[in-house]
Amino acid sequence: FILQNFKEMDWLWVRMEAKNNAAKNVPKRKDKERKELRILVGYNIVRLSQLEGISKGGYKEHILPKILEIILMYKEPLAQQYLFEVIIQVFPDEFHLHTLKVLLESFSKVCPKVDITAILAALMERLGNYVAGQREGLTEGSNSKKENRIIAEMFDILGASINEIASTTTLLTGAAFVEAQVALMKLAIKTYPEEYERVDLVLGSITEHFSASPLDDESTKALNRALKYLMDEFKNPNILLDLTKFEALTYLLPFKARRDAAIALSTMAANSDSQIDSMERVGTLFNVIAPIVRFISDTPADSTQIYADEDEFLEEQALVCRVLHTVDSTDLAQLMKMYSGIRKQIGHGGDERMKHTLKAMAFLYIRAALRIYKQVAQGEEVKVDISKPFSYLHDPDGKGKGVLDVLSADNPSDCFPIYLAAANAADVCEVCDMSYELFVRAFTIFEENAANPKEQARMMATMVSSLIATRNLPEDSYETLATKAVSYTHLTLPTKRIV
Repeated sequence: FILQNFKEMDWLWVRMEAKNNAAKNVPKRKDKERKELRILVGYNIVRLSQLEGISKGGYKEHILPKILEIILMYKEPLAQQYLFEVIIQVFPDEFHLHTLKVLLESFSKVCPKVDITAILAALMERLGNYVAGQREGLTEGSNSKKENRIIAEMFDILGASINEIASTTTLLTGAAFVEAQVALMKLAIKTYPEEYERVDLVLGSITEHFSASPLDDESTKALNRALKYLMDEFKNPNILLDLTKFEALTYLLPFKARRDAAIALSTMAANSDSQIDSMERVGTLFNVIAPIVRFISDTPADSTQIYADEDEFLEEQALVCRVLHTVDSTDLAQLMKMYSGIRKQIGHGGDERMKHTLKAMAFLYIRAALRIYKQVAQGEEVKVDISKPFSYLHDPDGKGKGVLDVLSADNPSDCFPIYLAAANAADVCEVCDMSYELFVRAFTIFEENAANPKEQARMMATMVSSLIATRNLPEDSYETLATKAVSYTHLTLPTKRIV
């Protein structure tokens, strides 16, 4: 009786919808009647869900097929949308789990204007909550072998259904496809925690879907929202960097959206307590954040198309420098390899970027040298020579390939204190020849760039402080440097006019 009543009321509602759609002006009374009838139609499904003694088998074999037949019989999108949402909301989650394939097959038969993504998302949210609730002891389930098998297969069934709907119907636009995949991703995270390969499968499906044609604006926005969801959900950048499809997915985005994703990932990494500690992760990280590190193929030639003002550029590069400090490893030989890879990346960033990023790299090399020295002093085995970090800072062959050599070519005054910091670090590490070389280079910068008395006084005071701090320089080297410093101290003394 309820099913018959549901069929007749649904038919009446569909007729009223058709008339209202054809009419230009619908009286308020008629509109109210239509809405009331809609509620009554839905209430028939609610009554069915409240009947006592309904088993999963009876629902699957008799009730659901009849409801689906009635819904699909009348080709009215609003009715189909509403009634599918009611089914998902009022029947028990375990019923949906045991009739999943039947329900999904019916989705591909709805009218073109039905928002199938919303229906899929609602279904997946309920299933995800049901399984998560069972795992946490908040929801009772049958825990039967059959149900456990369906839960294990649920992700694959839903993924295949979304892909089939996308390929065989026009129900899913590009943006809707991304949103459906995000709903599947949320299900995977709830249902199979820490089984991140399922998230990777979702990213792979999205990448494959858009590989043949570029993203439109709405799809781009949807994909950016998907990436933001992942970053908000995982917190730890290493989880994202270990996903094999993550990097390829970002390549789908146009420059502006890809830059937004790069900033979001960089912010995530900089604010995380996790270290980026492998060559593979570092490679993926710097490929994904390439839009803010170096020039890429679609970087606009006019920087005003990227940055609103100079402050935005400076904030971006400060963020990149923070990211550099997240790269670390207990294996110092491995760390030096990672730094070499990063240095090659930032070397393609142009002078304006490098004057910020190379400073950060210089201090990373100084820190690495001090760590190597400490481990050697403690008797630990280190597979990298203590001189290696300093050779990356300053090219001993005079070819100007060191980090400080490149940086000082355009920003000598900014490099002066870094040369001194490196010289003191080399002295601590007992790499005395390099310490002397770095002090000499600092003197050269002083001689060529100290333009006014105030700057001369400041630079020489820093030089003297650095020389005083040395402990391991040979006596003749120290005396040579000290004598040279003394010869310049007259430039720093105040002069009085003799009358």
